Amino acid sequence: MNDPTTIEMYVQFWMLSDMEKVLWAATMARHVDDADGGVAAADAQISRLRELAVTRDQRLEPEFEAAKAGIEMTQLEFSVWYPIQHRLHHRYKRAGYVAPAADQVREAYERYARSRSDFW
Repeated sequence: MNDPTTIEMYVQFWMLSDMEKVLWAATMARHVDDADGGVAAADAQISRLRELAVTRDQRLEPEFEAAKAGIEMTQLEFSVWYPIQHRLHHRYKRAGYVAPAADQVREAYERYARSRSDFW
């Protein structure tokens, strides 16, 4: 660990965004038998990602935000809450806002219910 190259790589890894860390680690995992080739490939993937200037809305969709927060809601409570939260979540879209239909609210509730176990 005293090798400056190893320390430099370690520091640089922790300077990556979460998305970049996952991409870097996944690329390295594909190169188990060739660490040097893995580092080069992983660095190249990060460079490509940055070239794309990928920007992601850091806010989760309302159903996932509620699941992550551990909020328990019945389907009836969700059907009242969701359209309001959906409107707040999408308030900055340039195109005209379209409220979710009843079937979309039911689908969102299913996603919420399934996702509650994903966040712990």
